[in-house]
Amino acid sequence: MSVVKGSTKVCGDPTLLPTRVVGGTTTTINEYPWQCGLTSRTTSTNPFCGCSIVNNRYIVTAAHCVDGSSPNSFTVAVGSTDITSGTTRIGVSSITVHENYNNRNLRNDIAVLELASPLTFSDTVMPVCAPDTSNDFVGETATATGWGTLASGGRQPSILQEVDLPVISNSQCASAYNFNIPNVMICASDAGKDTCQGDSGGPLVVPNSDSVYSLVGITSWGIGCATNPGVYTRVTEYVDWVNNLVSSGQQMCV
Repeated sequence: MSVVKGSTKVCGDPTLLPTRVVGGTTTTINEYPWQCGLTSRTTSTNPFCGCSIVNNRYIVTAAHCVDGSSPNSFTVAVGSTDITSGTTRIGVSSITVHENYNNRNLRNDIAVLELASPLTFSDTVMPVCAPDTSNDFVGETATATGWGTLASGGRQPSILQEVDLPVISNSQCASAYNFNIPNVMICASDAGKDTCQGDSGGPLVVPNSDSVYSLVGITSWGIGCATNPGVYTRVTEYVDWVNNLVSSGQQMCV
């Protein structure tokens, strides 16, 4: 794992702390420097999905964002609060979708993308930490970020948004949906707040007592926006899978 030059920081340690997306607020990339966006090479500068930097050569996103796509059909935008300007756009050399991804029920909704060239870490480009695999994070306040629409079917902002969401148990989540939510998923919910279209693949993070953030979820699915709990890929279930895919010495930092 590379470190930020001139710093002891390795991951998950933003230069600005959040001040505290539907019901969310604008934020800056300095608060969430691991945030990235997937943008089409041909159709739009707005991201069709979010993603998270895990080291200088790899990012993670939702499998449903990239399943069946060619690596040369999109770029990864990093380093700017405003997705339409100031970002660095990096090509993708390979896409690995989880081998057990199911596009009907969105189980194992995770993919790893290898970048065509390495990232240079800075105050605005930094990896997120791996989560504690022994923690279910229920009851903790997580933060979701993205450039997704501000309401179901609504406009897509150019400025990065953040929203704080309590992590709820899978049984509570299942009660809201009236069907089982498997342990490979994690849910977060708060009245009037949620991720929405365009946020898929983006990060759900939780800080520790030192305000170092770990990636606990990848935005996956929900029914409506801010009407039912948001459902995320539970990253604790996939840390080993990610680490087995990436190059030696590039494992997710903790």
